Amino acid sequence: MKNFLKTSVALLIPLAGIAIVNQPIITKADTDSKVYPAFKEYKDTDKLLKISGNVYIHGKVTINDLSSRSSGIINLDSDTDPRAKTVQDILKGELIETIDIPRAPLSTLSVPNRVMNLGVGASADGIWNPHISGFQYTPYAYQPVPVGTKDLLRWYSWYDSMYAGGSERWNNPTSGHIIPVDGKAYISDAAGNISAAWTQTPFEEGSMWKVAND
Repeated sequence: MKNFLKTSVALLIPLAGIAIVNQPIITKADTDSKVYPAFKEYKDTDKLLKISGNVYIHGKVTINDLSSRSSGIINLDSDTDPRAKTVQDILKGELIETIDIPRAPLSTLSVPNRVMNLGVGASADGIWNPHISGFQYTPYAYQPVPVGTKDLLRWYSWYDSMYAGGSERWNNPTSGHIIPVDGKAYISDAAGNISAAWTQTPFEEGSMWKVAND
């Protein structure tokens, strides 16, 4: 995001089946804590899964098509899935499998086309790509569970500012709420309580986002 958006003050914003992968992608996380500031929000013993889109998830989540909520449902739970790794193990450099999400977005240059429902206490986080010009979006949109409750999702931003909001804002990206550097805020005005985040170049190396149903 552009430098003039940077600030050190946090804003309080007004608020089926799984595809079979013959050769799963196994990667080693960068052990530099600067690259994964979101991990500091977890306990060392908390378990994470890594999914398509270079996104880490914690807790119970359901992923589905944003346009057709009745098909392609995938349920994941980092506490019970054998592919999960603890935060401590990931930062020590243990290999972690990337779980393939069918029809997952191949590019973050367009608005999200999949929605991830976050159970109580669940969260997702990822890193912005510093080599992409223009607007870049989170690979998924997010909605708290139980659906229809007044629970709000909280967005976090590290090392650079970013935008957040519902579809009425991500389709008009400069109208998004600004989350400042190292800031966090609840989003209360997203249609259907579904929100995403996006940023614009230039931004800092290691810039990271997180969304949580906390």
